[in-house]
This record gives sequence, structure tokens and C-alpha cells, in this order.
Amino acid sequence: MKQVLSQHLKISQNLVMTPQLQQSIKILQLSRMELIEKIKEEIESNPICEEESPFENEFETIDIEKDSESITPPENGNFNEALNDFDWELYQENMSFVSYNSKYAHKEKIDEDVNFENIVSKQTTLEEYLMWQIRMTDLPEEDLKIAEFLIYNINEDGYLEVSLEEVSATFNRDINDVKQILKEINFLDPVGIGALNLSHCLLIQMEFNKVKDNLAEDIIKNHLNLIQNKNINQLAKIYNVDEERILEVIEFINSLEPKPARLFRSSLAQTIIPDVYVVKKGDDFVIILNDDGIPKFRINEEYVESLLKKNSKKEVKDYLVEKVKNAKWLLKSIEQRERTIYKVVECILKFQREFFEKGINYLKPLILKDIAEELGLHESTISRTTHNKYISTPHGIFELKFFFNKGLSSSNGEESVSSKVVMERIKEIISMEPPNKPYSDEKISKILKEKYGINIARRTVAKYREQMKILSSSKRKKIQ
Repeated sequence: MKQVLSQHLKISQNLVMTPQLQQSIKILQLSRMELIEKIKEEIESNPICEEESPFENEFETIDIEKDSESITPPENGNFNEALNDFDWELYQENMSFVSYNSKYAHKEKIDEDVNFENIVSKQTTLEEYLMWQIRMTDLPEEDLKIAEFLIYNINEDGYLEVSLEEVSATFNRDINDVKQILKEINFLDPVGIGALNLSHCLLIQMEFNKVKDNLAEDIIKNHLNLIQNKNINQLAKIYNVDEERILEVIEFINSLEPKPARLFRSSLAQTIIPDVYVVKKGDDFVIILNDDGIPKFRINEEYVESLLKKNSKKEVKDYLVEKVKNAKWLLKSIEQRERTIYKVVECILKFQREFFEKGINYLKPLILKDIAEELGLHESTISRTTHNKYISTPHGIFELKFFFNKGLSSSNGEESVSSKVVMERIKEIISMEPPNKPYSDEKISKILKEKYGINIARRTVAKYREQMKILSSSKRKKIQ
């Protein structure tokens, strides 16, 4: 047979969920204290990073593009190219850059009384965080009950400990309905929560991040044990690919989170310092990002260039490139975190303007989807942004997720009332009840309708009362 040489195009798929992208997503979710620890860790472990004095360049912002241009050492033409070796397309798809004017940060003096009742708070549990997110979805009430059951059967690593068949039988629902509800939970933050097993958890993260790679999917489904045992050669033989391709897949799989719930294992009390202030200035409000106490660092360019001039070894250059890339990525991730927090707060201010003007009784219904659509981001990005982030307002310090709550129809059927406003009304009614004859939930329901035009059932009053940890009428009664 005659052999003929020919050229042809070949379409292949590449993994785009890089460890750097994973880092950026995780940094967005970090609390203020966790971010400080992350920056300190980078400064200590990365020799090309140096911490700036708190008084040095106090009002200047980091020009990352300028930094990267000035770190091109002599006789190393591919150095700057290596620093920029990252595909931002997927990153911008889910966490798109937004216009951020740094004049709102660092330049306003915060001079207000601190409410010390808001200073210490118990960290949100995994169950509370997931229930808050699922209530912000469009699931009907009967599905929410199943979702709550599933959430409270998730173990400390983030995996479901009850079988779907058991849930189906308990609620007398088709198992496909249960699977669909579980999928809603799987896509909450942290992504992969409530998975049935490790393979399921990793595949959920691939699907959520729109990463398409048939080889990675098949290895996750069938050969995770070979990865654990580092049988690279055997995997290469099974799939008839070179070992370099297998190593690429392994690196990607290692970048995924095998235990989604690990961030929620601590329940210690923590000191709350606001991440952002909203201050009234004249007839308007000013948003001020709080960077006090957060270490500032920069890349020591002279040190990098000096080392590169003295060393011609490839290992040294590769090491320095990697360290500069890590530092640059952290700077970019922190900058993006600030931009995203600022834009989310700006959007909350737009939707909840009356709250900032008049107080909690004017809080409006708001769900994650409203902010996500306004900013062109994914709902999980909004969820990460609001998690463990606090805002100081003219009416106190609140967690950002405080502003998200579903609405209830008023008696005229035209207006929608925030569930938090309803809770405040219930609390107000109970505070004014006769001590020896406290109001029943039915009575509170009637008062809400007659006095405030809020039409809710007795069982809804009971649910809100229990959420506020207020006792039933029989236990509130005081004998005089």
C-alpha cells in the first residue's frame, strides 16, 4: 500500500478551569480575616513579595498592567509572555470586570458611633447558609421542604448521607423530582455540595463551570482510584494517550474541591469589622470600601531582575516566573474582589434605597437573581460576594445577605412586602401585647392584616416567630 503524507485540521478540547481561576473564585468568598491571612501567607512564602508600609502610597491603587510591563528582565524574551499565560475568557464570563472608581475607597474618613451589639457574631453554619440560598430560588413550598430535608442530611465534608430512594418514599414524590431538587442544591455555593460521592461532586463542578473534557469526565467516573495511586502509565495505556495529557487531566482534577463543606467546620465567634461603609453625604450616599488592616504588598522588581542577571539556569528562571505569576494573580484577584463587592453594594443601594433612607421597615423584597441580572453575573457569584461580608449603614451593621429576602403580597394584592419587614411587625406586635394574655399566632395574623395590610396565614406567623426564637403564646404568658 502506498503511503501518502497529508495535512489535516484536528479539533481538540482543552481544560480551562485552571488553579488560578479556582484561586480567584475562592478569594472572592473569603471573609475579611481570611483574606488578611491569605495575603500574609503569600508575603511570607513568596520571596519576590514585599509588604508596603501602611503610610506608603496611602491613597494610590495598584496598577497591575504597569507592574507586569516593568518586570521584563533582560535576556529572557518569554518572561512577560509567561506571566500573561492565562485565558481570561471564562473568568470574565462568570465574574466580568466592572467599572470601579477608587475615589470611593480610602479617601473618606469614617467617623460614626459603633454599635457594639453588632461587633461579635456566631459564624453562619453550612445549613443556615444553604437554606438562605435555597429560599432565594423559585422553588415552590413543597419542594423547599424536600430541599431542607436534604440540606440537613449533608455531612461535614459536604456529601448527602441519605439515599434518594428514601427521600422519595418519605415525601411520596417521584425520584426524578427529588433528583432535580438535589441538583438545585448541588449548584448552590459551595458548588458540589450535597453530592452523592466524590465522582459526582467533581462532575458537578465541571458542569457548573462549563468545562468540557471527555477524558477528564471518564477518568472521574471510572478511574479515580488510579489517580489516587498515581498510576499515570496505566491510565495512558487505557486511553491510548501520552502521559503528558494524563498529567494535564490530573492537574485539573486536583484543582477541584473534593470536600465542599470544609470551610464551614468552624463555629467560633468572630469579631465583625465592616468590609464596606455606606455613609450619608448631603442628599446622597457614598460607598467606601474598608481596606484598613489589610496588608498591602508589591512585587520586588529589582530583586527579580538582580537574580535573573546573576543566574542563567532554567530552573531559577522558571521558579521566578512561577512566583511572579502567583503574586500577580493574587493582586488581580484582590482587585477583582474589591470591584465585585463595590458593584454588588452599589446595586443593593439602588434596590434598597428606602432602607438606607428610612430604616428596616422600608426593606423591599430582593433575591440573588435580581442583582445577578442587573450586573450580568451568575447567582453563585453574588452568593459568594455576600457571604461573610459586612456593611455598615446609618441603621447598623448587617451581613450583606441581610438585604436578600422574598416578598409577601399585601392585602391589596398590588404591593409586595419584605419577609424581614413582616418579622419586625410581628416582633413589634408581640412587644405591645398584654403580658397576662399574649396574642396567639391567629390573632397576630389578624392584626397584621388590619393594621398593616399584610395578609399571611397563621402557620406563616408561627414560622417567622420560630425563626426569631420567640416562644409561643402559652409560654410567653406571665402570671401577675
